Formats: sequence, structure tokens, C-alpha cells
Amino acid sequence: QAGALDVAEARFAQVLRAQPKNSEAMGGLGSVRLRQERFGEAAELLRPAASANGKWRSAANAARYWLVLQEARRQPGPEAVAKVREAIALQPKEPTGHVLLGDLLGASDAATAEASYRRALELDAGNAGALQGLGGLLGRLGRADEAAALFDRLTPEQQERAGGAAVLRANLARARAQQAIVSGSLEMAQIELKDAVLKQPRDLWLRLELARLYQQQGRPDQADGLMAGLRAQDEGSPQALFAQALFARERNDWNGAWAALERIPAASRDAEMSALHDTAWVQLQAAQARTLVQGNRVGEAQLLLARTESALGARAAQPAIAAALAGAYADIGSQQRALALAQRLMQGNPGVEERLQYGQVLLRARQDAELAALLRQLGEADLTAPQLKRLQELRSAYVLRQVDALRELGNLEGAYEVLAPVLAQQP
Repeated sequence: QAGALDVAEARFAQVLRAQPKNSEAMGGLGSVRLRQERFGEAAELLRPAASANGKWRSAANAARYWLVLQEARRQPGPEAVAKVREAIALQPKEPTGHVLLGDLLGASDAATAEASYRRALELDAGNAGALQGLGGLLGRLGRADEAAALFDRLTPEQQERAGGAAVLRANLARARAQQAIVSGSLEMAQIELKDAVLKQPRDLWLRLELARLYQQQGRPDQADGLMAGLRAQDEGSPQALFAQALFARERNDWNGAWAALERIPAASRDAEMSALHDTAWVQLQAAQARTLVQGNRVGEAQLLLARTESALGARAAQPAIAAALAGAYADIGSQQRALALAQRLMQGNPGVEERLQYGQVLLRARQDAELAALLRQLGEADLTAPQLKRLQELRSAYVLRQVDALRELGNLEGAYEVLAPVLAQQP
């Protein structure tokens, strides 16, 4: 097979040297490049060949399809999602694109990610990427019964293709842990996550989830110990450094997040890492701006943030970065600019993540009426355990501000009535 490809490659290349615009030779060499998985070259050759003769259209579409998927894996992000959707339209019965779309959307749009994995399984019931992706997604969403049903349905061979029984059992334990967190049973969640870590000791994301839980339980020393173990186990890898940055972010340790991400070479950062790197930088600039305001240097603070926004360029439109910038402007009293930036989060059809970020800006900009309406909407949304925790924190901050306002008016009875539901949930 390889020998036949080599012969065909040589013959088509010879024709093209003599006749550079020969569509048959371009189509033939493009097809060879497609078989060799040199998708960029294949697409360049097959595009003009298909324009000259429709018989090359299918091969040209295939080359474009695989090239887009290859590029999306290298640089995931919002643009990659749009391109993968376009690629799927070219090859709708090829499961790989559906799996990649699920992987790209798993953190931001769980419903669409799940539908993508299930579509891939309709096309190929034993697809390893779809089985592993769906199992992991169900685990993160806390849908333990469905994760268990998926596990039970798999043959030993399918289990192996989906990452192995240990990975699947760890996903199931993760699902039970998320379910326990949502129901308020943090001790049960701890048991399940510790069990999952024992099954998959090198899974840094499980370690991160357990560290988050320890932090939530008010046990920062154990959380630090777990993250130190992660550093010792996988020192210097981009994924381990990214996990450390995520943990630092959740503690509002933006210096720590920035330091971890700075250790990842820029060429090795994917879109999510780059976005957090930018967000951490914005937060550090925001801290400087707040210090300037405290020294009555408001104009300098505004100029600092304007320069920060300008330096980011088009990246400032990304949701997490826009939210960080908007919050920074709100903190220095530039409410109009804060709300203008925050509106970017609500364009199109915003998901839960964007609405939570928007809520944080509304809180900091003291837009309480709109925030109250948003909190009601989010209360009816389908949230993951981390999103539910953020919603509870947002709601608590809003309620405490209402309580303070009522106390200042001398309405202590009204203040207690507003505070009572929060005390019942978080005694």
C-alpha cells in the first residue's frame, strides 16, 4: 500500500512539474496527500481540481474536513467551534467531527456537547472518543445513574477503547461526587472523589476537584497538600500548570494564576489557557487600578484600564476577559464603561457561564434590580456543581447588600427576613 502511494505520488508530481495546472494530476496528488494525512497540502491541491472537475468534490470536502479538525485540536476556542460546525456540514456522517465538537463544548455548553457525543455513537456505536467523552461529561454533570448505565452497557472491548475500566469507574465516582455536592452532602462527595483518585491517581482533574472540595469545606491545608502532590507528580507539564492556575483563580490568587501560566510557553498554551492568562493579567491591572483610586488618583486608574483594554485588542471580546475588564471598571466607579463591556456577554444566546459572569459585573456595578431578575432566571437553569456554587455565592453577596441597606435604614426586622433564607442554606 505504501509502495503504491509512493509510485502514484511520483507520477502525479512528475505530471505537475510539466503541466502545473493539470487538474487530474492535482486531484490525484491531492488524494495521495489525503491518504498520507497531509491535510493542508491535500486541500490546496484538491480545491482547484474540484473547481475544474466535480469528481474531485468529495475528496476536496474530506481534505477540508480533516484539516479543520486538525487545526481545531491545535487551537480550540470559539472560532474552532464555528469551523468544526462547518466541517460537520461537509461530512455529517463522519463521527470524528461530532466527537470533537462535544470535546470543545463540554465546559461551556453541556447540552450540545452531549447531543454531539450521542450523534457520534449513533453513527459508530463503539466510537472510543464518544464513549469516553460522554462518560466524562456525565461524570462532571453529576448524572451518576446515566454514567452507570453507560458503563454497564459496554463490552470489555468497548471499555478498553473508552480508556479502560478504571477511567470509567473514576468517571462514575466523579458523577456521584457531583450529585452529592448538589444535594449538599460534602462528606459523601469527598468519599467518592477520594475513591476516584485512588482509581486514577494520575488524573490531575480529579485531584483538582478534590482540592476544590477541601477548600469548600474550609480545609485549605489539605487542598494545598493535594495540589503539591499534583506538582510533584507532573511538574512542568502545561496541563498540570493549568490546573494549578485554575485552583489559584478560584482562591482569587491572581498572582499565583499568572505565575503558573507564565511557566507555560506561549506556543504551548491552548485557547483556554491563553484566555485565563489574559484574564489573570487584567485582574492584576485591576488591582493596581483599585490602589490608584484609594489614593484619589481616579484619572490614572481609568487610563491604566484603558491601556489594558487597548493592549488586549480583539481578545477583549472573549467572555471571561470582557467580564474581568467590566468588573475592573465597575470597581473604580466607571459604571458606564463596565456595563457597555458586560453587554458583550449577553449577545446572541448566552449560556449559563456568560450569565454568571454578567451577574458578577452587575453586582460590582450595583445594578441590583437587573441582578435580581438574572438570579431568578439562573435559579431555573440546569447548573453543574461548580456553577451552582458560584450562583449561591452571587446570591449571597446580593442578599447581604440588601441586608446592609435595610440595616442602615433602621429596618432590622426586614433585614432579618431577607437574610433568613441564606442562613438556612449556609448556616
